[in-house]
Amino acid sequence: SALHQRQGARNSIQVAANGLPPLIFAAAGYFSGNQLFFLACLAAFAVATADTFSSEIGMLSRRKPVSILTGKPVPKGISGGITPLGLAAAALGSLFLALPALFAFGTAGALVVWLCGIIGSLLDSLMGALLQAKYRLPSGGLTEQPHIEGRLLPLVGGVAWINNDMINFLSILLC
Repeated sequence: SALHQRQGARNSIQVAANGLPPLIFAAAGYFSGNQLFFLACLAAFAVATADTFSSEIGMLSRRKPVSILTGKPVPKGISGGITPLGLAAAALGSLFLALPALFAFGTAGALVVWLCGIIGSLLDSLMGALLQAKYRLPSGGLTEQPHIEGRLLPLVGGVAWINNDMINFLSILLC
């Protein structure tokens, strides 16, 4: 679709954006011996999983997404849009990483990982709404693609160099 920047299979940039923060935490845990870095690694994976679940399952929602900033309806698939189904999917996705945390770090660790996943997914939506580049299509609609059919589109929101991969990286790293 013309709306999404990402199309087709995941590429190496997308894998790095989602996998580099947990790798950094795991390496820090390994080299420092501090187990909290491994908890942070699980929390980072929980954010990535929650965001993926909320995006992919949220797209199936029968309800029109609303802006996390304004509560007003937004086009399906545009960054910053949320649905109840997407939020429930984020909680479920995060739960998958909270379960190993339960065995390794107990109830408190599992709760931290689960909440980090949910909060990170919401942070991703918030930063997507505020910072991710959005462009105006000739039809008047919005897209996250900077150009279509070789033609550069006008930037109407966000920052030109901040795309979905950057938002994913930042939301995972910050949570």
